[in-house]
Amino acid sequence: MGRPKGTLGLLRNYGITEEQYAQARASGLKWCSGECKKFLPVEQFHKGQGRCKSCSYKIGSVYMASLPKEKRLEYGRRSRTPEVLAAMRERASKRWKAFSAEQRQQIAFENRLWTRFRVRLAWFEAKLAEQGNCCATCDKPMGERRFAVDHDHTCCPGRKSCGKCVRGLVCDKCNLYLGMLEELMTKGDWILKGQAYLARYKET
Repeated sequence: MGRPKGTLGLLRNYGITEEQYAQARASGLKWCSGECKKFLPVEQFHKGQGRCKSCSYKIGSVYMASLPKEKRLEYGRRSRTPEVLAAMRERASKRWKAFSAEQRQQIAFENRLWTRFRVRLAWFEAKLAEQGNCCATCDKPMGERRFAVDHDHTCCPGRKSCGKCVRGLVCDKCNLYLGMLEELMTKGDWILKGQAYLARYKET
């Protein structure tokens, strides 16, 4: 008997029967011929591709990394024509409009966590659980408005963090107070002088 040909013949090499293959296809699954070597939802494949998107991306990344810098720049310039960019914006707009308002808020929040603080949603949820769902300074429970991510401004001045200096989750009021306190702590003994000033006028 000759070597089996086609997709089914290839799958037999992995111990997958014709019945298993038919059942997977009926369930909306497709075999990934890349590193995965398993059935995945068809949504994870580009049209007409035998590898899933993840495997295709890995192969493409390895290939691009093997090219000289000048060649990579040339590919980048060719892939960013006005027509290509317009089509990309249109596809992104359609995907964004397909999300509900709640989903858009969640996506925006997760993007903000990464772009501003270099942390993921898993870090935020773990830190919130560690704090007992309360502000790290005043112990106020988190309501509908999410807590702010606090970071060390002596490491990263401004609103963004490198990710290594993030500390805890605090409410908006404590976040404001902590920022002011950090600034005052850089002014030598100003806090002691301020306390003495208030005490002096309180006595009178």
